[in-house]
Amino acid sequence: MHRILPVLTAALVALPLLSGTPAQAATGAQRLSADSPFADCAPGALDPAAADGAIEPQLAVDPHDPRRLAVGWLQDRQRGVVLAVSGDRGRSWTRTVVPGLTRCSGGTYDYVDGPAVTSPGAGRCW
Repeated sequence: MHRILPVLTAALVALPLLSGTPAQAATGAQRLSADSPFADCAPGALDPAAADGAIEPQLAVDPHDPRRLAVGWLQDRQRGVVLAVSGDRGRSWTRTVVPGLTRCSGGTYDYVDGPAVTSPGAGRCW
């Protein structure tokens, strides 16, 4: 049986959080992406054709507790997915690599694409 990992759904809202743009200063938003967690991962054959850095950010809010947020994004030429979660409306964040998806995160595939982050159903934790 394959395990499906929950990942996010509302893309453009998180973009300023990842890019460090002027919107960051205007909104007081924090930059969530940082140094690459995949810096030591060997390049793959398709790397020249893929975007570097943090791309395709998505945001989810727990409908039962709006203090709980999750942001996910593809990192470094789609070498893996990074997930940041907050329990205090975004004042602080915990960032982690989603394990087992690519060879850079303990899995077997070179690349990952199309992650989605959704809110937990019926009050379940993510």
